[in-house]
Amino acid sequence: MKSNSKSSISPFAKFDEYFMKNIFVALMCVFSIVACAQSGKFKLTVTIPEGYECQKCYIHWFDGVENDYVDSVKVVNGKAVWTYNMTAPAYGQVTMVPVEKVRAKRVAMYFVPGEECYIKPEGKKYVVSGTKFYEEFAAFDSFMEQFTTD
Repeated sequence: MKSNSKSSISPFAKFDEYFMKNIFVALMCVFSIVACAQSGKFKLTVTIPEGYECQKCYIHWFDGVENDYVDSVKVVNGKAVWTYNMTAPAYGQVTMVPVEKVRAKRVAMYFVPGEECYIKPEGKKYVVSGTKFYEEFAAFDSFMEQFTTD
């Protein structure tokens, strides 16, 4: 039996559109990382928020193959600076562990050889910036905010 009414839009249409845009942008990020794949020194500078007593930052990353790495760096004058000679891009997180027994602050991010990254507090969130890759990532993050806010 045929219906005379126009077909309605699937309730998943908005999700499908959002999902496809995210897949496209995620693939572009992966291709950008692969294109930048080089060996080199990665430098990370973390600024600790005022009033947040922190003596160490822990850096944890996964090389995408099978290796997990953990390192730490002391906080001096409200900043932690860490450098590492990386052979390939990696994904990981930076954890700021406070002196007091309150919740630690974490920032998930990509580590790209040959790049410099800066993590700074801005209000209640952290802003990741730096050289070329991180500039592009910040633009991507800004673009994606339109899909995650109401």
